[in-house]
Amino acid sequence: MKPRLIALAAVAAVISACATVPPSARDDRVADVIALLADAPIPSVVEQASLPFLFTDQVVSSESDLTAVLTRFRSAAVTIDPVPVASIPAPGAPSGSRFDVMVFYDRLPDDARFVRVETGAGPLTIIVGGSRNRRPLLMGILRGAP
Repeated sequence: MKPRLIALAAVAAVISACATVPPSARDDRVADVIALLADAPIPSVVEQASLPFLFTDQVVSSESDLTAVLTRFRSAAVTIDPVPVASIPAPGAPSGSRFDVMVFYDRLPDDARFVRVETGAGPLTIIVGGSRNRRPLLMGILRGAP
């Protein structure tokens, strides 16, 4: 009877632990969003993104502007490796940032992460956080490593 109880407790602990890990901290879910960014139709990417959205040093506030930014990004034909190379909790805004960029950083969710990916044009940092459909939201794209 005791081994059964211990096994049941272990299974319950694993299930509850999985339920409390935010999608932005799970590499498989982050890789899904990065693959979406790399290959999915732009409307699907926009659906999994949040507004405001940070693109390099510009805060994008409307869905139509985000669609235009992602379309131009995709037209650059940057090949993105969907496997995250590194991930860190979201830092504060870089010093000297414009007010709107500082507000963007201040409003990032607690689970926001900066994920470095490799591309044919060098490293990119993808900002993810929050969730929709059990996947992290795409919150931004920055040039370089975090």
